[in-house]
Amino acid sequence: MFKTALLCAIAVIAFSALLPTAFASDGCKKSYDCIDDVPSNDGWDTMEDSIRPCDNDGNYCKEGDDKSQVVGFLLSFLIGWTGAGYFYYGHMGLGAAIIVLVCCGAPCAGAAGGAAKVSDQKALAAVAPLCACVSIAGYCWATAVWIMMITKGVLPEDECPLNCNLS
Repeated sequence: MFKTALLCAIAVIAFSALLPTAFASDGCKKSYDCIDDVPSNDGWDTMEDSIRPCDNDGNYCKEGDDKSQVVGFLLSFLIGWTGAGYFYYGHMGLGAAIIVLVCCGAPCAGAAGGAAKVSDQKALAAVAPLCACVSIAGYCWATAVWIMMITKGVLPEDECPLNCNLS
């Protein structure tokens, strides 16, 4: 049981590290991780197009519409099991995936384990640890997300520069 849970946790952490970059877009002429990386100027509206930050749709980012790294980290650290950090950064599907893993895994394990005790069915007894593994994987993924928020491994979905006020 412990080996299975550990392997599931490792697989989820490795998979979650790849997801945000797997769907990256090349539509932007220039992208920056942090607003401090953007060359200083009178404002983003007056910059040359070659250095002006733009989002993943090819539209120019608006100065002041940046996401805060501190807010993303705090949401992930405090209520990460809800996918809040991903939702704040605009990764709706990944946030929903964490909720599904965490919220469906634990009740499934409890229901399968309880039903197995009542009916003595071996199939239900085998499902309970699997469901528990799913829930544990969700919690491990949520932990990996707040670590990636600190290290800028997860950036806002729109690819506009992040306010890196945690470093």
